[in-house]
Amino acid sequence: MSFDNLRQDFTIHAIPEIDDDLETTANKLKDLASVVQRGNSLALWTGLKAATPQPRSDAVTNARMQMTPSERQAYDAWKEGKYQIPEFEWTGNVAVVPKGAQSLKKFEKRAIAMDIIWGWRPLSQPEREDKGEEGEGSSASDSTSMNARATPENASWLTFNMPATLPLIQAVVRVLNAEKQAQQNPHAGLSEMEIVEMETARKIVAAAERNRSRELERIRLLTRSITQNTEVMKARIQSLEKRLQSSSSPSMSVSPSQSTLETTAPRGEKRKQLESD
Repeated sequence: MSFDNLRQDFTIHAIPEIDDDLETTANKLKDLASVVQRGNSLALWTGLKAATPQPRSDAVTNARMQMTPSERQAYDAWKEGKYQIPEFEWTGNVAVVPKGAQSLKKFEKRAIAMDIIWGWRPLSQPEREDKGEEGEGSSASDSTSMNARATPENASWLTFNMPATLPLIQAVVRVLNAEKQAQQNPHAGLSEMEIVEMETARKIVAAAERNRSRELERIRLLTRSITQNTEVMKARIQSLEKRLQSSSSPSMSVSPSQSTLETTAPRGEKRKQLESD
């Protein structure tokens, strides 16, 4: 990608917005994809509309951008001291961790989040230390807390038995991941303009995926509504067809025969026939 490839036909291109329908989103993406294919900068050719990269050290802000509304609400309430942390029986509330290396890693992260939420470790110390130090000011309760730190088994039990706490757990995990990523300096080797380019592309993709998911859900609901309502129409058709069949059957059984027509001929015609004989 060359940022010097700005030709005379430089124009500002629109980016996907939250209220765009599926067709509008698709057209905008096609237009922006052509910008990339021609070797131009998305950030520049969109007028830097989506170029608002967060400071590299602001891990919490980056994490909040990835949180769901319920996670953000729980996290804010917790930070403000308005979140009611439930009691937890650390010895008894354990469950087997699902098999798999990735599963174990996930529940280990949730256990660290539990350490932080229940006040055993500050949020600024994401790494767990199993060596407890009882220095000055430590109390019996502190010692008990250190011995009762959350385990992956505790996190597994919480996941399946206290789902209401999962938004806060996951929000803290996102902050921990963002802090770890910031420490590793994921933008190393990129210029400031390249960072802006990356953030622009990410936001465009996120907006497009959000619109696609919303529209697909809308289509699913409309399709289900169509199916349900056509079933009502089909029931009416079947009801009328049954009435049609039941009404046509008796008429066929009592249709007048030729002999019946003869016996029911008018008297005047019968008299003429007898006289002619």
